[in-house]
Amino acid sequence: MKIKNNYKIIIHGSAGNGVRLMSQLLIQKLNEKYPNAYITYFFDYDSTVRTGKTTAYISFNRKKKIHEFIFFECDLLLTFKNLNTKRFKAEESIGSLNRRKSIKIDFEGESLKTFNTQLYANTIALGYLSAKLGLSKSNILFDEKNRKAFKIGYGMYK
Repeated sequence: MKIKNNYKIIIHGSAGNGVRLMSQLLIQKLNEKYPNAYITYFFDYDSTVRTGKTTAYISFNRKKKIHEFIFFECDLLLTFKNLNTKRFKAEESIGSLNRRKSIKIDFEGESLKTFNTQLYANTIALGYLSAKLGLSKSNILFDEKNRKAFKIGYGMYK
């Protein structure tokens, strides 16, 4: 898939650092492929640690500066754990949700099946998004399990 000149992504998940790290790695991969593009990133999180939610807003533009950091309409919405996403309007949705134009992928289930833990769900999703957005198959992760999870996600995109 070729990314259009102006592209917005929202990643919505449970409290913790997984969404934050995944978003930062995705931005790094976008910067590798499009070094002259403008990219903004805003991270919003609940103050509750275990039951809270986190949202990453990534806006990408190849031609002009971006002045909108938080948005509720996006090109791609990725969610984890069936969280409430009614406030977001998306052209395409991926993950654990039932929405119109939704691609249901259980990243948590795949992580549990492969690694016996859900800890690698974000890395699997990062691999999937990288393939979907036409980004490099090479990954920037350090340990063997994360590299394997990235490859699994990359291979899930058809």
